[in-house]
Amino acid sequence: MEILLLVPVIYLIIETILGYKRGLIKSVLLLISWIVSFVGSALLVREFVTGSEKISEFAALFEGITGPQFSNLAACVFLFLLLVIFIKIFCHIIIRFSGVVSDIPVVGTLNKILGALFGFLKGGILVFAVFLVYSVYNGMYLDLLWDKMPQVMQLIEQAKQYLEQLWSMAM
Repeated sequence: MEILLLVPVIYLIIETILGYKRGLIKSVLLLISWIVSFVGSALLVREFVTGSEKISEFAALFEGITGPQFSNLAACVFLFLLLVIFIKIFCHIIIRFSGVVSDIPVVGTLNKILGALFGFLKGGILVFAVFLVYSVYNGMYLDLLWDKMPQVMQLIEQAKQYLEQLWSMAM
């Protein structure tokens, strides 16, 4: 059971370190780029599927596998993933230019510290969401999660001490 509680703490540590390395500006831009990629691709796939006959031609390649429903689904998934990749590449080009701002000494240090905080918060939100879905899925209530909170807080304190040791060694 303690290993199960250790996994979210390790994930929070990893997200905090990644946030520190990336900095706040790059971390926020990466999050925005993922959101833009998925939302943009979902909107564009809808446009392509409803207005294009080429998607039917592409779907015909999958026709012999299991039928028309699968072929249309496969074509939509392929197009969606292709659009996500293209939009992510475009966003990545924009994000590369954000590194110029973080090279300024005062801004760079603040950017890294705020990036670590952002990474910790982003990881915490994801861990909370996973616990929430898990508890709802299993029919448990959130108050049962609070019973284990002292153990989680103890692990967080241990992780905090470890991060402070790493921080002191880095400086």
